[in-house]
Amino acid sequence: MEAVSAPLEIRLFGTWEALVHGEPMPRLRSRAGRWLLALLVLRRARPVERAWLAGILWPDSDEETALYNLRRNLTDLRHALGPEAYRLESPTPRTLRLDLSGACVDVAAFDDALLHSAKDEVGSVQPSSLILNPSQMAVTLYRGPLLEGCLEEWALPERDMREQAYLQALETLAALAMDRSQPQEAALHLRRGISLDPLRESMQRALMEALAAGGDAAAATQVYRDLRLLLHREMRMAPAPETTEVLERIRVESRRRASTPAMDTAPAAPPQGRIPQPVSSLIGRESEVREIRMRLGASRLVTLTGAGGVGKTRLAIQVAEEMAEEYPDGVWFIELAALSDPALVPRALASAQAIPEEPNRTSVESLLYALRPKTLLLILDNCEHLIEACARLIEVILSGCPHVRVLTTSPGNTFS
Repeated sequence: MEAVSAPLEIRLFGTWEALVHGEPMPRLRSRAGRWLLALLVLRRARPVERAWLAGILWPDSDEETALYNLRRNLTDLRHALGPEAYRLESPTPRTLRLDLSGACVDVAAFDDALLHSAKDEVGSVQPSSLILNPSQMAVTLYRGPLLEGCLEEWALPERDMREQAYLQALETLAALAMDRSQPQEAALHLRRGISLDPLRESMQRALMEALAAGGDAAAATQVYRDLRLLLHREMRMAPAPETTEVLERIRVESRRRASTPAMDTAPAAPPQGRIPQPVSSLIGRESEVREIRMRLGASRLVTLTGAGGVGKTRLAIQVAEEMAEEYPDGVWFIELAALSDPALVPRALASAQAIPEEPNRTSVESLLYALRPKTLLLILDNCEHLIEACARLIEVILSGCPHVRVLTTSPGNTFS
């Protein structure tokens, strides 16, 4: 069965759009006609004084001229509405209203969804009585800023009010996701809101907590650092004390987890690290694996070279698996193929090992501080397009971290 559309559909979020019986409403002669329809929609079928509408839409005209312009645009709007023109009513000679019964209006549905959400919070409406979570419905309806592109003064508070409501709905959805132990979903909602308002600290704090709950304390620390730099650049301010408290709590918890010994009854944990799972077994290259292991025993830096497709990455993974137990602090495999900015190489290594960037330290300094006491193997895969940056960083790591060894892969370049 085909879905039956509403006789009148009006969309004010994002690009202004109106449909009459499923067809785009004919173009109006001026933008003022669009804004007139929008103003009547925003009043939700309440009577509006004609003089007020005229003054809002033509503030630089005298009253007589403004009322004349209003009459002309009303005539134009009635023609465009066609069979739905009856919705434009005059309850009194001095007022207008737009009948929205049976119409589909995104901003009205958005406001209603948030009204349901507010009732849910005080318990007068049970969530199970609604088909969709009202906050989710509101987020779905929000296609962009209200009346995007409209620079009229009257539109600004209406736009800001809905934007703030949208951000609050995202925070609500994130909180619900956290209650369900789904921090990744919470982070998606929060990043969506932060992209719109990066200075909203409540969202930044919630994102830090979601990332930490998902096991990525380093990413949570990076969120704090980016916020601190943004606040300083835009407002010459520091993060709020409660935001710094969240960071400290995440750091304390991260250190506690790292220092908590395993229970005696638990099986021995394998060395920490990150090694990708190969999709196939390695056959017939045992001698090459032995040679690479021997070279790593004799030298702290070994580079696997060869044309693309010869299996350098697969060899490196096999070496990582066989040598994992030899490194108390693990074997860490860092894939660099997707990285294009050489300046981000230190951060990529730190992020892979969940090393937070400490205050007043650069990424390289934070990396060295964390690696200096450790015994581990770093495998940097696909270094060729970042050869100079990788070479500089490897030299610094090997100089400052005496128990770290490095295995790299590259088509033709060598670091040794």
